Amino acid sequence: MTAEFNRNVLHAINRELDAGFEPEAFDHVAFFDDENEWVEMRLRARSHQSVAIPGAELAIDIAEGEDIRTEISAKFTPARITRELGAAGFGLERFYTDGLFGLSLARRL
Repeated sequence: MTAEFNRNVLHAINRELDAGFEPEAFDHVAFFDDENEWVEMRLRARSHQSVAIPGAELAIDIAEGEDIRTEISAKFTPARITRELGAAGFGLERFYTDGLFGLSLARRL
């Protein structure tokens, strides 16, 4: 199911931008990036492909084994939120959570 959801990105580009991707010519790849604390979804070309994307006035070559990153899914802990808000000039006022989801209230420093 996740692989088909990921390949749907290529179906959407084909439909919306008249592109020539062959979605089934890509393998779904997912992994956790420890350094950035996120899950990445990628599509890996099974063979070399030259793809025209007329709606974007673009043509691209994708090498066999080359990845297209399609999604980043990050999970934020209160410590990470505080750190990232601080880097952007904000401070965390309150953090509300039900244990699964969180809502942050931030103010400009």
